[in-house]
This record gives sequence, C-alpha cells and structure tokens, in this order.
Amino acid sequence: MLDNNPKTNKITTKNSELITNTKLVTFTPDEAGSFYKNTNRLRSTQNKTKILRLIYGDIYCDERLKKFKMMEIDTCIRCFEKETIRHLLT
Repeated sequence: MLDNNPKTNKITTKNSELITNTKLVTFTPDEAGSFYKNTNRLRSTQNKTKILRLIYGDIYCDERLKKFKMMEIDTCIRCFEKETIRHLLT
C-alpha cells in the first residue's frame, strides 16, 4: 500500500524495509519510496515485473543456473568471466 501525504510530501509504504536492501542496490528509505512510486506509474505489468525481478536479482544468469545444477559452467560466453547479473548489466 502506498500512502502519499501532500502535507509532508513523503511517501511511505508498509514494505519499504523490504525494498531498501536488494541484491544489486541498497536504497535509502526516501529512495525506496521514490522507486516504488515510479515503478507503480508504469502501465505495463510486464515492465514492472521485469524491473522488480532485475533489482531483486531474480534473473537466471549462468551463475544461478550452475547453483541449481542446470549448467556445468558459470562463465560468460562472450568474455569468459563469471556471468552474474551485475556482469550482464555492465
């Protein structure tokens, strides 16, 4: 639930603690509220899902596939470094 108070100009959510610490990014409480608000503005549910899965690290890169024994190696096919989510984004 998103609570927008026009008097204080602050956005609070019940789950702001959950969104502040992710696998890729650590948000301040204000940044977390802003991120949640901006993500909620997206019309496409698919885009919302993709952004949240990316931020929370819920993407199957080779490192994760190896962890679940779905692949034997965890290296990038382009540069032969360990393929992590951060590696895919940079």
